[in-house]
Amino acid sequence: MHTSMQASSDWAKPMAEQALSGLRLQYPHKVDHLWLQPDGPLKSPEALHPVFCGNYDWHSAVHSHWCLLRILRRHGNEVDVGKVSRTLLNSITVEGCKQALKPLTEKIRSLLLDYLPKLKHPVPCMRIFSADEDYNPNFEPSAEDFLSPGLCEMDMMRRLLPNEEFVEWASDCSILRPPVVADREDARLCHLDGLLLSKAIETKLLLPSETRAWQAWNLRGIAKSCEGAKTVEAQVIARMRESADEHVQLAEWLSPSYVGSHWLHSFALLAFDDVS
Repeated sequence: MHTSMQASSDWAKPMAEQALSGLRLQYPHKVDHLWLQPDGPLKSPEALHPVFCGNYDWHSAVHSHWCLLRILRRHGNEVDVGKVSRTLLNSITVEGCKQALKPLTEKIRSLLLDYLPKLKHPVPCMRIFSADEDYNPNFEPSAEDFLSPGLCEMDMMRRLLPNEEFVEWASDCSILRPPVVADREDARLCHLDGLLLSKAIETKLLLPSETRAWQAWNLRGIAKSCEGAKTVEAQVIARMRESADEHVQLAEWLSPSYVGSHWLHSFALLAFDDVS
């Protein structure tokens, strides 16, 4: 059992060990990249991704590096700092990165700024979602979700609407029933452990004005956004928080199976650790 209020001394060390265990583990590996031309025999994960070659696939490897760096920054007294630091330094090398990160960042920024003026038909969130009502939580979860579509929609609306308008729009839309994970050895069905954690996550978004707003793709965040709203009864807010705790308690992130252990630690860290 794990809850968001659990002391980091209970979870930081096993979480770091789980992330470390797959950081440079190349196989099994899921390859996702676009072939633009014939390039001979299939290259190894390390040849394709010198830094992010482990943890089954590229994005899970990125998650694991982030997870370890965050644990070092916030909970370094709970883990073997030397071991974690050495492993990260052996993974994130100048040679592996091929180029300095600043030029890469500037290139991405330049490409994005060139692309945006061409985007004549942006995704119209307000037009599509603002009229939504009576969302049916029985549509969730889909067989192997690790995010809630309904709560992700609420997250977008939370960013677009003033707080009171958001509360009015969202107050009748809570998804409180935890999913059931039938087989944690299945690489797809174990996604539901991630869903249990992501639905409960309480995170903060730093706005340009340096004010804090609560993201609403999670039950604790929704509860926080609804505090003080006359249209939302106190027991509803309390039930959201109870449901969030229930989700976290049911999640098994410290998985003995690689299909879960290569990625669930990053979801668990967000569920356990306050964002500052």
